[in-house]
Amino acid sequence: GGSALYNLGLVVRTRGDFDEALFHRALLEIVRRHEVLRTRFVEQDGAPVQIVDPEPRIDHRRLTAAELTAEPLEFLARERALPFDLARGPLLRTRRLELGPREGLMLIGMHHIVADEWSRGVLVRELEAIHAALAADRPCPLPPLPLQYRDFARWQRQTLQGEPRARLVAWWREALAGAPPVLALPLDRPRPPVRSDVGAEH
Repeated sequence: GGSALYNLGLVVRTRGDFDEALFHRALLEIVRRHEVLRTRFVEQDGAPVQIVDPEPRIDHRRLTAAELTAEPLEFLARERALPFDLARGPLLRTRRLELGPREGLMLIGMHHIVADEWSRGVLVRELEAIHAALAADRPCPLPPLPLQYRDFARWQRQTLQGEPRARLVAWWREALAGAPPVLALPLDRPRPPVRSDVGAEH
């Protein structure tokens, strides 16, 4: 709650004619295809419960260069750091920055509870295919999904019950027996007294 530690982001630079409405329609089609992208997580009796919304929703906002109060990349970094509300959703948002008449940036942000690094690649591939089809006034070229992510999660949970689960737990307990409580990697700086998520990607 209140943390942006699990936010994922993808920034796309656009040049030339950009049909924002068409892009939005393609993204809505992806959210319609993948239940997990229209899922919210609420607490009931102390446990998380998955609620799949019937209609796709995206938190979308558009700004022009004149409306910006910061440099574009700084603005996008601030937007990427905004927490998601897991209970209210949506857990996918876009921010469109118009940098000029034929140039812009599009931020696609998601919470890690509904996406991961692999999912980002799937999103980009499907977005390209659906966008191209809509631009040519053709229907979605992708076949319906035979399984949703929650089907896989249910199968995995059922698989890891009883004896198979007990065998795996026993294996890991033996493999990790005597392991130090903190992994002491050789660092060029001392570990801070208070842990934080301050860091960088290179």
